[in-house]
Amino acid sequence: MVKLLLRLIALSAAIFSIPYVLPGVKVESISTAVVAALVLAVLNVSLRPVLKILTFPINFLTLGLFTLVINTVILLLVEFAVEGFEIVGFWEAFVAAIFISVFNMLLRIIFVKKTKYDYDDDDDDEDDDDDEKK
Repeated sequence: MVKLLLRLIALSAAIFSIPYVLPGVKVESISTAVVAALVLAVLNVSLRPVLKILTFPINFLTLGLFTLVINTVILLLVEFAVEGFEIVGFWEAFVAAIFISVFNMLLRIIFVKKTKYDYDDDDDDEDDDDDEKK
């Protein structure tokens, strides 16, 4: 539950910061950004998998780049559903979708802990040194 709230806060921050980068996007307030983040999260969970299955052939041919178009369409749906969140056109939505994706990727890199399957060579070297001392 905490991870979900942190992701929604991060998504809200990304949506709220987009107008400072792209002049074609307008977000009236922080509460609008939070509502837009909630709607975007619901659409990403419900509609995005269906769209990815339906567009699999073209996504395959474009080596996955068509996923950016899917993200753009979903962001335009959010713009349609949330009052106070406006995007001027398709290309602004396209760049905004890329911005949100990069923002979320950077946050994952910074905040996600390593799993037991991630290997770090430095840790292994320290263990080897301890074994040699014994």
